[in-house]
Amino acid sequence: MALTAAGVAGLCLVFWLLFHWLGIFAKTCAFLALVAAIGIGGFIGRALVRVVAWLTQLTGTVTGWALGVAIPAALFLVLAALLIHDLHPKKGASRRTAYVALAVGALLVAGVTGIPALAPLASALKSLPANIAGFVNTL
Repeated sequence: MALTAAGVAGLCLVFWLLFHWLGIFAKTCAFLALVAAIGIGGFIGRALVRVVAWLTQLTGTVTGWALGVAIPAALFLVLAALLIHDLHPKKGASRRTAYVALAVGALLVAGVTGIPALAPLASALKSLPANIAGFVNTL
């Protein structure tokens, strides 16, 4: 049986939920959530893209109201800073780290980061589940 990219994303989602429920491997959970967000499709993937697109619009509206200029990238920048902080070697990851990684991955894949320079990064990350599947299939 050959493992596909969607299969890798589904397995990552299942193991992320299992490890999160058990309360173990916080940094591994963050990686699993990131891979799951990048490669997940179907209903869950479309719903995730719609939610992050709506949240980005909301962030732009709120920052436009509060600051006088819309900054839709503020949500991505804050979440990316939290993810980097939580994954830093001197700081232990918490249970929120996986949720932040899921949101960052979904924002990158949906293309709603508000930062056009991240488009090549998003396309490179989309191939990550396929690369993992190719590696597993060669074992």
